[in-house]
Amino acid sequence: MAYNHTNVLQRSLPRVSMRRPIRTRYEPVNLDLVSILPDSEKKHLDRYGYVISHLYEVRFLDNRWKELKRRSKRARKKQFVQLNAVVLRSILDKRHSRRILRNLCDWGIIEADNQYIVGKKSRSYRLTAKYADSDYRAVDYGRKFSDRSDGFEGKDRKIRLTSLHKDIAEQIEKNFAIDMDVATKLMQKLRLDRLTAIRTKLALDRMKKGDFGHSVSGKTGRYFNHLINLKRELRQAIVCKDGSKLVDVDIANSQPFFLSVFLACIERKVADVMKVAEELKVDIRSLPKVSTEKEFKLFTQLTASGTFYDYFCR
Repeated sequence: MAYNHTNVLQRSLPRVSMRRPIRTRYEPVNLDLVSILPDSEKKHLDRYGYVISHLYEVRFLDNRWKELKRRSKRARKKQFVQLNAVVLRSILDKRHSRRILRNLCDWGIIEADNQYIVGKKSRSYRLTAKYADSDYRAVDYGRKFSDRSDGFEGKDRKIRLTSLHKDIAEQIEKNFAIDMDVATKLMQKLRLDRLTAIRTKLALDRMKKGDFGHSVSGKTGRYFNHLINLKRELRQAIVCKDGSKLVDVDIANSQPFFLSVFLACIERKVADVMKVAEELKVDIRSLPKVSTEKEFKLFTQLTASGTFYDYFCR
């Protein structure tokens, strides 16, 4: 992507708060959860809000649903989101998770596909039509639930991200931010359909709070975040925290080029390449075999000069 000690000493030092910032949940603007919850359930408002917010955010921000525009039966089926029971119980507490899901279904806020396959598929849910395409409001969690959910989700993210992806994520969070004033002005100039506008605004709001939505595709191993997915017209709103200016750089035939570099390193640093390949879950045996030294030399020259695709268009 392009971018314009000792115990005595410790006791003598003032205490510095290391608490995480309060997390925010996003819920449909036409949903008044407080008035729906009976008095006995109001103390679990954050738990109910978490489920709704998770389904809402996945609906608009997860790349599997991002390009889903068809309204066929198959497309609607894909809008169901699998909720892992173990993770859900960790965040909501095992005493409440099942009841919360059941109540939300009974109240017509979410619906389930009621399909569960042991070891293969968790039961899936989605917001009902009344709330699925609604605009949203941002609501802060209470401190206790904010720390709890952030702790479990942060641990889950670290498990899914490789060390290389973690380094990229840390650099992004350390060096970049969003200028919301600029982003708002740019948004007003764009002719976005309503759902795309909601999706874009939600991503900007999350980045403003320091949540860049780092994720890795389980199928392709490709790394995503809100910054990478940001529309080209809105990239002017990206700023460097140190005040540096950003520039746009386009790497011609980048994927073939990276492959040529990777292949060239195999004979030189086999151990290092194998380690990186294992980290990225790449099967070395699946890489294309170069039949002759002449072909490999041509491939390297074309990718290095940025004319790889031009060569096949002659």
